[in-house]
Amino acid sequence: MNATNGIISQPSPYSVTETIDHLVAVLQAKNITIFARIDQQVEA
Repeated sequence: MNATNGIISQPSPYSVTETIDHLVAVLQAKNITIFARIDQQVEA
């Protein structure tokens, strides 16, 4: 794990979609609302 300028970067063994799915599940389990999920590849 690296911390540069206050940003923590950690590689994931999962695809981007799987990583985001895991993150969403953790946040929802903590009752944190996800307002939007934007696919940047589609938006490009």
